[in-house]
Amino acid sequence: MKIWKIEPSHESIMLVSLDQEKFMKFEFPYFNGELLPLSWPEYPVGTVKKKYKYSDFAVYISSIPVISEKVFNIVNPLVKDLIEFLPVQHPDFNFYLCNIFNVIDCVDAEKSIPDTIYSGIIRRYSKISFVESILKDNEKRHIFKIPGLADLTYFVSDEFKELLLANNIKGIDFIEIWDSEADFELEQQHEQRIKEEYDAYIIKINNQPHDPLSWNEAIEKLKRGKAAISADWKIQYNSKGEILIGQLNRNLEYEFFSPVYIPPILLDLKWQEVEK
Repeated sequence: MKIWKIEPSHESIMLVSLDQEKFMKFEFPYFNGELLPLSWPEYPVGTVKKKYKYSDFAVYISSIPVISEKVFNIVNPLVKDLIEFLPVQHPDFNFYLCNIFNVIDCVDAEKSIPDTIYSGIIRRYSKISFVESILKDNEKRHIFKIPGLADLTYFVSDEFKELLLANNIKGIDFIEIWDSEADFELEQQHEQRIKEEYDAYIIKINNQPHDPLSWNEAIEKLKRGKAAISADWKIQYNSKGEILIGQLNRNLEYEFFSPVYIPPILLDLKWQEVEK
């Protein structure tokens, strides 16, 4: 048995909410593994990039899948008791925001390697393993979230993946997260070495002599063609003057994205000026 993550292709349509008030009322505080406590309204969305190849899985907030009506009709029989499908209004397509309220406490703590923020809260896993006995033959395994990270990510089963492939859904990448038959001990040793290298790199960044900058001071540096880093984060402007946020991956490279909104955690960090 395998567990997967789904990521929309860079060639997929990219959407943005057109109503900031509704975004702050619904998406910002919710979509955290629970049913919405409010009635879903008319919710307009627009296309960010005008050229795209695929339109069945939209690029949006990573923890909130946005699917076409075609995908809805395909997956609804399998996961209708695990997701709220919330229609949004787009001028060209019928899309649904997926509020996944199915949360399963199934992480194998002994075989997983968590990454924590300063307060000790788990923000992600550099290596995650699941308790097979909890997921095997469990109808809720087809799409689920886990406690503590329900507002950040979700996972799908082999059956969910194969259902999309069988129906020729394109514009998505499947990332293998866990294989129940893998050699966990060997993988853990490898992941531990990567984690140690990663942690050493973060310590090196934090120990560099610098004058700490607030978020607003860091933004001023960006306007002058510089970049700024803080622990595993990096911010800079692209050629259009739009802010990019990067997070350090396990290969010690920054993965940049254009944010729909600025994550509040970044506003409280202390930054240091660096070259792009």
